[in-house]
Amino acid sequence: MITRSRRHPAPMDPFRALDVQTRLSELARAITRIENTPDLYARVHHWRAYQGAYEGALHEACVLAGLDEDAADSADRFTLELELAARGWSW
Repeated sequence: MITRSRRHPAPMDPFRALDVQTRLSELARAITRIENTPDLYARVHHWRAYQGAYEGALHEACVLAGLDEDAADSADRFTLELELAARGWSW
């Protein structure tokens, strides 16, 4: 389980959080579209690029939500998504 950071983070900017949630939503939709388009040219290349962008945005969301960065770096994607959802994030 991921714990909150020991240091007290600065208050989260709600507009920055909304921006990250919007990016996560758009990236997740793009990944799904790529997965559902078998004849897409350079499909694996596109999938990897969007996957990397999604994981970067997910990490940024974890930092904004006050999750411990070291634990977030070592956790798998599903665990991070569950931790964010438990803290009220949705995308």
